[in-house]
Parts: sequence; C-alpha cells; structure tokens
Amino acid sequence: MSKADKEWLKSMLRKQPSNMQLDLRMHVCEFGKRASSTSNVLRSQQREHNRLQMAERPQQGKANQPYNRLAFRYNPGEDYSLSRHVLIGTMTIVCPYCKALKFKGESKGMCCVAEKIKLPKLREPPEPLKTLLAGYTTESKHFVSNIRKYNSCFQMTSFGAEVITTHFMPTFKVKGQIYHKVGSCH
Repeated sequence: MSKADKEWLKSMLRKQPSNMQLDLRMHVCEFGKRASSTSNVLRSQQREHNRLQMAERPQQGKANQPYNRLAFRYNPGEDYSLSRHVLIGTMTIVCPYCKALKFKGESKGMCCVAEKIKLPKLREPPEPLKTLLAGYTTESKHFVSNIRKYNSCFQMTSFGAEVITTHFMPTFKVKGQIYHKVGSCH
C-alpha cells in the first residue's frame, strides 16, 4: 500500500462515522491477508522452481563433494534437496527377471544378478497373523493400518547382550555385540 493510500485512509477514518471506520479497517485487514497469502504462495513456487533448476544444472564446487560420511559433517543451513544426488525419483523400473522395483539410475545387477540368485517363496504366515494381515475384518483393517506402531512397540522386547555389572552407578553397559532373540520372550 502506497503512502498516498495510507494518508487517504487516515483522512477517511477521521471524517466518517464509526461503522464506516470498522468497515474500512476490516477491508484493509482482509487486503493485507490476501496479499500476504499470495506472497507466500509465490515464494514457495519460486523455491520449488529454484530447486528443480539446481537439480538439472551440472553440479560444481561444494555440491560435487562426496556425500560419504555426510552425517558427521551435516550442515543444517544447507539445502541438500537441491543436489542431484538426492533427487532419485520413484521406483518405476522393473527387473525383467525377478520383477523387483528399482530406481532409474540403479545398477542392473543389484537385485537378482540376472536371475543368478533365487530367493525361496515366502511361506504363509501362521494364524492369527494370516487373518490379521488379510484386511477383511474391522480388526484386521485396524491391525494393518497400525502395523508400524505395533512393530515399534515390540522391537526391543527381547534384547540380548553381555551385561557388565560394576559396583559404581547402576547403568546398563553392553560389551561386544547387541542382538535380538527370535522366539518367545520367556
């Protein structure tokens, strides 16, 4: 809003009755909201456009550094989504031998090595797991939609390790390997 518009509004507010003032204020406020939301949309569109342009352009300098061990030198200020190494697309390529889904740039021999490796067919799960995974009943639909939560609840229930006990602070120390026991948790 220009300075002249603001001055005109102020003069109108001084001259008009209170209902008119409220209407004008609401109008100005609504205009400000619309302008703000429009600029946010434009900003986000510009960001997406820039991200796609950066992904298509040949990488130079800093972006060409290897991403090996990047987690140890991660910079939260850098936008890694602009790198062509991060934009890998979707799994749309199908292996002609094992029918595995793969990414566009993935090596041809990564899944089954041209059918040299053959995995056995999966056995059917035992009851009641088979019924729960089927998704026909309301109980099984609930199970399938929350399966990650159930898995997370039980991921550390059978934790095995060689425990070191000392006469100092009661802490849990692990020596050697950590492993999960398969089977009942008794």
